[in-house]
Amino acid sequence: MSSAAEREDEMADTQDQSAGLSAEQELDRRLYVQVVERNMTVLQSFDGGRSSLSLSEIAERSGIGRSAVQRIVYTLSHLGYLRRDEATQRFGLSSQILQICGGMFGSETADPEILSALQALAVETGESTAWIGREADEIIILQSVRSRHFSHVSLPVGKRFGAVTAASGQIFLAYDDLKDAETAFNRAANTARERLNIADFGAYSQLLGRVKDRGYALTEKAEDLYSLSMSLAVIGADGLPVGAVNVSALQSRLPKAEAEARLLEPMRSAVRRIAQALGL
Repeated sequence: MSSAAEREDEMADTQDQSAGLSAEQELDRRLYVQVVERNMTVLQSFDGGRSSLSLSEIAERSGIGRSAVQRIVYTLSHLGYLRRDEATQRFGLSSQILQICGGMFGSETADPEILSALQALAVETGESTAWIGREADEIIILQSVRSRHFSHVSLPVGKRFGAVTAASGQIFLAYDDLKDAETAFNRAANTARERLNIADFGAYSQLLGRVKDRGYALTEKAEDLYSLSMSLAVIGADGLPVGAVNVSALQSRLPKAEAEARLLEPMRSAVRRIAQALGL
């Protein structure tokens, strides 16, 4: 006889599967494993650099019942993908997640020379550094090195950002065909255009032109603490970016007016080193 918890899971699975079918009619019920989706939904609750969450917060963010969340979290903790703080009873992603990220992003992006260049850049600037890739309308942090300062911008590996507003995204888009860049701009959420304070693609294309002309993109964020993000492209043999080097810093330590003078040359050095490592 099924337990109450198992019946709860079965009911949730049925509801979730029905919802999935309405959004994607070609979903094959015989092959689709709902419990895998729910496990991944729990892991995605930590998206956005949230270092720790309680069971209640995970349940709220994932939309999964607390009883089911408790069992999923227990299993993921036992497998080593989540860690629990015994004092606070809160959970966070473990370093084992990075092994999956490394396999997903491939050997080229996991080149130890890239990591070494990022480490040297972090030491010289004192700020968080990252190697950034792109997938469609998003950028992805492939490798990162945190700042030596206690207060710093967090750049978790695997984190994605909309390309239109991100410094690294603007670097990639600056080299895009104008029509492709316009498509990406039009697909961006209204909130993204509001953050840019740019309403039409004509003005945005001028911004991309300036980015390409000066060789770097510099953006500001006002989430939590004021910060800035500066990115330079590593250009491939076809003249297009294969990735971007990024430095992100709190403006309390690095004002925007000083960013170019303090970051540009160290970042150019990192770009040259990475280009050499990639055989470009």
